[in-house]
Amino acid sequence: MRRVRSISNWLRSLFRRNTVDQELQAELGQALKLTGIGLAIAAPISFAVGRVMANVIFGVVSADLTVMVGFTLLLIAVALVAGYFPARRALRIDPMVALRYE
Repeated sequence: MRRVRSISNWLRSLFRRNTVDQELQAELGQALKLTGIGLAIAAPISFAVGRVMANVIFGVVSADLTVMVGFTLLLIAVALVAGYFPARRALRIDPMVALRYE
């Protein structure tokens, strides 16, 4: 009987961990999806504005690829951090307690 309880407790904790991981992945996936959409819109516009500025203002480099890639990676990192911490905080709340207050 004791072994059955330990196995059921183990399965319950494993299920909770998998659920938490799936929820966290879903939240981070949503944050990355929104970031990807923003980057898909902003990257071509920034290249176009850079070229226009290079033609208008003397000495401005049109599009430095290393700077563009660096800022893109920085934006992705910020989006991951911005999605991770609120998701972890939300996952710590017991669903029954949250439903009682709504």
